[in-house]
Amino acid sequence: MPEVPLFCDDESVIGTPFFVMAYVDGRISRDPSLPWASRSERTEVYLSAVETLAKVHDVDWASRGLADYGKPSAYLERQIGRWSKQYRDSKGREIPAMDWLMGFLPEHRPEEGAVTIAHGDYRLDNLILHPTEPRVVAVLDWELSTLGDPLTDLAYFCVPHHMPRSDQGLRGLVGYDLDALGIPSQETIVETYCSRRGIAPPSPRVFAFYLSFSMFRLAAILTGIDARLRQGNASSESAQSFASQTELFAETAKRIAEGA
Repeated sequence: MPEVPLFCDDESVIGTPFFVMAYVDGRISRDPSLPWASRSERTEVYLSAVETLAKVHDVDWASRGLADYGKPSAYLERQIGRWSKQYRDSKGREIPAMDWLMGFLPEHRPEEGAVTIAHGDYRLDNLILHPTEPRVVAVLDWELSTLGDPLTDLAYFCVPHHMPRSDQGLRGLVGYDLDALGIPSQETIVETYCSRRGIAPPSPRVFAFYLSFSMFRLAAILTGIDARLRQGNASSESAQSFASQTELFAETAKRIAEGA
């Protein structure tokens, strides 16, 4: 995360608590295929992102004064409940896959392991890359962060491996030749992360649950965007592109869960 040289909780200054974050020079890529990069650079960017995630999860949150940053137990249960409520409160149309997932996910939660800082939105376009080198220099968008299950972040980072390539909305990697591009496979990403942290890799069935949950949560978030569109509070072209992917994420989540 970029340095935060100033935090002010005095609401009389500008009407709300605020902070000043250091400027970080670098690049942000909205396209997970990294079209500007060479084959070797793509590999290095992805491995740097995995290394960075492992470092985030290795932070000793208790000794850093973050014991009250979130509840250290029942993370998946609370998250499934939260995003189920978000979907129910925001939906403008019935999405059968979401109803199925809201029944499936609570019944198939794996036993949670060690608690870490959970970023909550760890994806390539929330990372700042060095201006000229293929490595991560900062992590942005921490508003969903809390204490929780680190595998949710790892699975979320792998979501593009299951989504189709696109020029709009949340872009995926299905349809690309990942080996030709130099982008590590999901298996390599998981193995690299677990090796870096010195933990056993999750079973394919368990990791499929985390992937399904990640896509379910994304679908719930997109339902919220769709609700704001209907209310006239999010009329941008990008918002419409995101909202149109709701069913895609829900149905992909269901398919992965059923396949596991």
